[in-house]
Amino acid sequence: MFAKHRCSNFDMSSKMFLGDGVITCHGTINCRLVFVYSQDFTALGGSLGEVYAKQICKLIDTAIDVRAPIICINDSRKS
Repeated sequence: MFAKHRCSNFDMSSKMFLGDGVITCHGTINCRLVFVYSQDFTALGGSLGEVYAKQICKLIDTAIDVRAPIICINDSRKS
């Protein structure tokens, strides 16, 4: 269910995290379809890797196809 990174550099192959660093969804605001994605600081500091980028790109492509706006929530607080 959750996306998993494939990085083996920097000893990352031994570091697996529960949860996703990017969450994507769609819904309506005032009866208008919108697409939303959020990057979570608590998962690898909110870093963007290949798998997370693919999730975001798929959301963007879908939103463009149906001409719907995109909302991005980026939590980038200091550790």
